[in-house]
Amino acid sequence: MIILGIDPGNRCSGFAVIRWHSLQADILHMGVWRPSCRQTACRIRELYDTVEWWLQNYFPDHVAVEVPFVHPRNPRSAAVLYRAVHVILTALARNGYPWTEYGATQVKRCITGSGRAEKRSIRRYLYRMIPECQRWDHMPDDAFDALAVALCHGTYDVLGAVPVRVHTCTLHREEP
Repeated sequence: MIILGIDPGNRCSGFAVIRWHSLQADILHMGVWRPSCRQTACRIRELYDTVEWWLQNYFPDHVAVEVPFVHPRNPRSAAVLYRAVHVILTALARNGYPWTEYGATQVKRCITGSGRAEKRSIRRYLYRMIPECQRWDHMPDDAFDALAVALCHGTYDVLGAVPVRVHTCTLHREEP
């Protein structure tokens, strides 16, 4: 199965596409989206178009999205970050793709065994799990976060564990 993992962000959203079989993964592609403009409306449109491009080019069987944790003391940051999350989820829904949401702590625990792992630790664990991902070492942490979300989804799917939220869409999408 093909899994698209997304780490939402307003200035940088990570994505990773993996082929999951048994308990092994092959990385098909990973990277980040960065807006080319400063205006909010332009960023929203670019992010929406980018997510649609990912869907139309990688045809994932499953999409896993990390639900960002935002401290309550920063409501403005939360509003801006969740704008990006809603754009991504809208693109998924409009294209008929179901998605599963995972909390950052849940992803960290799945990959490293600790819900409080730092980004460096996550990257080290990913290198051990999938040695080929070292060739993507030049990528920012957002891409590796998206890879971790995709791997978390594959693991949960195989083990039958319960993720944070599963969303299904009734829209029909055309298969390639």
